[in-house]
Amino acid sequence: MDDTTLSRIATFLDGLCNAEELEDRLSLGKEDEATQGLEKSLNAFLDKLWVKGFQLQAKQEMLEQVVQIRTKEVHEILDNVATGFLIALRDGSLLDNYSRSCAEIFKEASLKGKKLTELLRFDARAADNWTACYEQIFEDFLPAELSLDQLPHEFAIEGRTYRIEGSPLRNADGRVARIFFTVTDTTELRHAERDNALRRALLEIVSQKENFQAFLFETRQALEEARASGKQHTLRRVLHTVKGNLGCYGLHEIAGLVHAIEDQLTLSVGDVDKVEDTLRKFVSVNRAILGFDYPMDGRPARSIEIDQLVPFLRGLAEDDSIESRRALVAGFVEKLTWVPARALLAPLSGVVARGAERLEKEVEFALEGGDILIDAAWAGGVLANLGHLVRNSLDHGIEPPDQRGEKSPRGRIVVRCVETDDEWSFEVEDDGRGVDVDKVVRVAIERNVVTDVDVASMSEQERLRLLFSDGVSTADAVTTLSGRGVGTAALLDSVEERHGSVEVSTRLGEGTKFEVHVPRPRTALPQLHAGRRVSLTFPPMWGPLA
Repeated sequence: MDDTTLSRIATFLDGLCNAEELEDRLSLGKEDEATQGLEKSLNAFLDKLWVKGFQLQAKQEMLEQVVQIRTKEVHEILDNVATGFLIALRDGSLLDNYSRSCAEIFKEASLKGKKLTELLRFDARAADNWTACYEQIFEDFLPAELSLDQLPHEFAIEGRTYRIEGSPLRNADGRVARIFFTVTDTTELRHAERDNALRRALLEIVSQKENFQAFLFETRQALEEARASGKQHTLRRVLHTVKGNLGCYGLHEIAGLVHAIEDQLTLSVGDVDKVEDTLRKFVSVNRAILGFDYPMDGRPARSIEIDQLVPFLRGLAEDDSIESRRALVAGFVEKLTWVPARALLAPLSGVVARGAERLEKEVEFALEGGDILIDAAWAGGVLANLGHLVRNSLDHGIEPPDQRGEKSPRGRIVVRCVETDDEWSFEVEDDGRGVDVDKVVRVAIERNVVTDVDVASMSEQERLRLLFSDGVSTADAVTTLSGRGVGTAALLDSVEERHGSVEVSTRLGEGTKFEVHVPRPRTALPQLHAGRRVSLTFPPMWGPLA
């Protein structure tokens, strides 16, 4: 190939480099076969490049149109969907691709760069807890979905309630890079749930009206004692017990109020007033259904059947012996003032049923010996606190069905009542995971309840007894059921006030049994003297006694 031909090719290619379109064609000006073949091949290559370029340009323009259309569709969705969509970075700040409803939910013109903890209106403590759980999601220490479940899912803004749930968005290497959150307005749903819960609670209360009246009286007395004391541990124990017993009657909204109060670093007498005012308002609003008012003074009267009275009156009329009459009076007083254990413990069945449903567990509850008579004035406080043990068994004793191994997937909690001439004993037994004694000791040491030196000389029973110390709990999280380590301490206090005792036996993987022993009080019998007359008058409509 001569220099002239090479020069023409070089000049032509230089021109192509600076041209915007491939319109020019190479002409070498020679008729020999080799030169014509080169010219034809270069021009065919240019034609192919032109076609490819045209196709590429067309495809790019088409893709741009598709992106515009899809972007418009996405924005139409984001601007009109009722559910809120958010994407948060690792530091908790939000990207700008969120749904318009989010701005309405959080009452902010722009959410870009805002922190979720600010938008959710968390206080400093709640924000710290959120941040700690949120950062775990990106560290891959636990499955991201499990860490996300530990985040609070409910929040409220200006009287409306919302649910927020997250899903991890991962990089190409599989690591969590962002979190996609959905926010749903649950206000109407919560109102409907509260209405249904209220109806169920009222039905439950009406079905055991006398028990609830007794509960109100005892609650009023306990709250009064808490006010008089003013001490933090007394306030916490009383409110914790009241919360548990509110749950027994399905009053979960009031129990939730107490739970929120318990989250405070310091309690006050004003908190006690708030709880009692709420309970008093509940009774007042529903007075027409309940048929009674909030108790002011005096223990509520207990009705008795005429069949209980007739044998007593006959015995007094037919027996001239002072000692026999004393025995008759003693027996009658006991039957009149004492109540079946079932009456005080029956609400626990509902606690277990509702709690198991909420925790997604299968649990059977049984009450044995419920017909024995209990002096409610003496042992009622113990039985009120017995619910703490049942809730503990339910919450972190009984395992979820898929964690029970070879045991039946359905757990079992039994409350057993036994009486002797000297005492009542109440047992709470479950077939759950058992108590990790080493964990109890570790928590007790962390809470400065005991030292390493103390533990070294403790028996197994003494170590288990640490469960009844303030603030000692094996729960990994605090729930409305249990987890604060306050309820068991309240139970022990009520037992020891009556000179009773508590024993614990447990086996890992098999279950736990608590035994509560309460001495029977020595009844002060009425004094009957010879020559003293007692006049009993009955309405004529009853007719003569058979």
